[in-house]
Amino acid sequence: MSNLREILAGLFDAFFVVDQDRKVKEQNRSFIELSGAAHVSSLSHCYERIKLEICQKDCIALRALKAGRAVQVKEIHGTSLDGRPLVLMGSATPVKSPDGQVESVLVLYRDVTEESALRERLHKLEEELKQEKDILLKNLGEKMKEVDDLRQRLAASQRR
Repeated sequence: MSNLREILAGLFDAFFVVDQDRKVKEQNRSFIELSGAAHVSSLSHCYERIKLEICQKDCIALRALKAGRAVQVKEIHGTSLDGRPLVLMGSATPVKSPDGQVESVLVLYRDVTEESALRERLHKLEEELKQEKDILLKNLGEKMKEVDDLRQRLAASQRR
């Protein structure tokens, strides 16, 4: 486990290890910063340290614990303790004892808040662009019809 601690300490992504009651046993600096819980050491459960939409009804750690295998979630919304909105990707993996019993769960979170906001903004701009393009095409079609009508009227008046 000490080698694992060294590996985990070097991760850029946030991680924490919880027991079967979801009490945090270990965490890295990235998780402390992500959760906004740097000065709140009295909070022992993961759901007290970070407020995610999945915590109460679809906890990723409990899902991994029950399944006995790794679980992934591509998009999780929530807020940090200091009120920052968060969008995370998460994975949870059971950690087994030498006799094969699940003793804890390792949870990894990657903060994709900025990427999610950029995707949303891009999607909104693409929709606006499509709407403006449709309006322009409609207006262009109307102008072209008006030009054609005027040409036909001019040609008819010149034949007289």
